[in-house]
Amino acid sequence: MLKMFEYLLFKKNQSLERGFTLIELLVVTIIIGILSAISMPNLLAQIGKARETEASSQLGTVGRSQQAYHFETKTFAPDMNSLGQNVAVVNGYYNFPNPTIATASIVKHQAIVNAPYDVSSRNFAVGVYFNSGEYTSVLCRAIAPTSPVTAPDTSTDPCNNSGTKIQ
Repeated sequence: MLKMFEYLLFKKNQSLERGFTLIELLVVTIIIGILSAISMPNLLAQIGKARETEASSQLGTVGRSQQAYHFETKTFAPDMNSLGQNVAVVNGYYNFPNPTIATASIVKHQAIVNAPYDVSSRNFAVGVYFNSGEYTSVLCRAIAPTSPVTAPDTSTDPCNNSGTKIQ
């Protein structure tokens, strides 16, 4: 009987000793902190890439709308409002100003990042060209977040300001 009582007392003391020590909790917290510090730059880079993809997609929409406008009027639209309600460029991360040039044969648009240091997003530019009854377009991306970029004067020229030709 005494043996049984000692066994139950030992078992009770043993059950009170369950749980984590302060050192174990600190080690786990430090490991989680290190892993999040390592993964945070990758997460921010992916956010920047997603915003860049959205901006280039919207510039593509503007370029196609300019082609449709030119097909009807034989000249490119001088401002974004002329393209109609089909082109609603709403983006909190990029600014889409009116074209820098719009003639019967060429139009150039830009997507300028609002806060380049925020997520390392780069500027974009698109040029739409009409030559001999054929439409061509060029999409350019800046080489760095703070670098400007403009579309070339012809579809065969390289992008201005050392930009990278995407299309």
